[in-house]
Amino acid sequence: ISRLEGMVRNFLEFPRPAAPTLRPQCILAIIDKTLDLAQHQIRQSRMRFLYEKPMELPQVLADPQQLEQVLLNLLNNAIEATSEGGEIRLLPTLKRVPGNGEYVVVRVQDTGPGIPEEVRKRIFDPFYTTKENGTGLGLYIATQIMAQLGGKLVLERSTPGATSFAMWVPTAK
Repeated sequence: ISRLEGMVRNFLEFPRPAAPTLRPQCILAIIDKTLDLAQHQIRQSRMRFLYEKPMELPQVLADPQQLEQVLLNLLNNAIEATSEGGEIRLLPTLKRVPGNGEYVVVRVQDTGPGIPEEVRKRIFDPFYTTKENGTGLGLYIATQIMAQLGGKLVLERSTPGATSFAMWVPTAK
């Protein structure tokens, strides 16, 4: 039993992201690089893509590769959920939380069918997936990354025709 517990523990620890290298980063540059990586998939999806890019945002304290991984996961999920002719929006904004500092909040919104209530309850659990070829690790790893960065990843809303995920990234002091 002890050996099996050890094997299961090692298996569950496998998908944990590496410790981040935190340093001040320009989040708009990270978003631009991620969009370059996703450009082919966005074009092939034949949907409307809107990026409401602000003139400037403060730097965030982050590991750029890990932020790219989280954002790319959210974009891929939105593309997969949204049918042809639908719309995906990327909205970065600054949010001040009294007593808790400043965050850059990057919202990824889509016009897909929404996420059923029973799925919402488990969407961030490891190995939980509704996709035929999914592993159930994408959103789980993304939430782990955001926690290591001192931020968070949340499902803000999901109704038929409107799903919104928000990635909260702390600003660099």
